[in-house]
Amino acid sequence: YLETLSVLVNNTAHIRCDVSSNLSNDQVLLVVWYKNNLPIYSYDTRGAHAGKPSHWRDEEILGERARFRSIRDPAELVIDPVEVYFLKYYVP
Repeated sequence: YLETLSVLVNNTAHIRCDVSSNLSNDQVLLVVWYKNNLPIYSYDTRGAHAGKPSHWRDEEILGERARFRSIRDPAELVIDPVEVYFLKYYVP
């Protein structure tokens, strides 16, 4: 789905990502966020060591400002703070 989100610069963006499934034993393996068709953030549970998924972010675009919250319902990518050059379209 596509959703519009308005966030003021220097505030926190909570970008929802529905990772739910109708299958009882289904689980998320990989979530990737894109900007201009290039990956900027990933959450990867494949081969997670001790149950800890790996998080990758494009340091040039996001630095340490982004994190994925998988335990929320719906899950969300949190960006704090939002910077001017970051404002565009993003697709989970």
